[in-house]
Amino acid sequence: MAADQARLYKLIVIYKTQSYRNAGPDGLVSEFYLRKKCMSFITGTSASDAFSKTRYQHGLLELDNRLKVELHTEKMR
Repeated sequence: MAADQARLYKLIVIYKTQSYRNAGPDGLVSEFYLRKKCMSFITGTSASDAFSKTRYQHGLLELDNRLKVELHTEKMR
């Protein structure tokens, strides 16, 4: 299970890195299309996006805690 946790951590680091790298270009492209009004369905960031991000982070923390409990339970057997 330690290998799974290490793999999960590695994937999270990769995800965060990719997200950080793509945030700049995504923002520039979205802003460009918003200004040109070529694509009306693209909207700027809203409070609900921040709320969703918070919910996702809390979900990840909850899953991590459950994994720790499961690993601890297996070690006790």
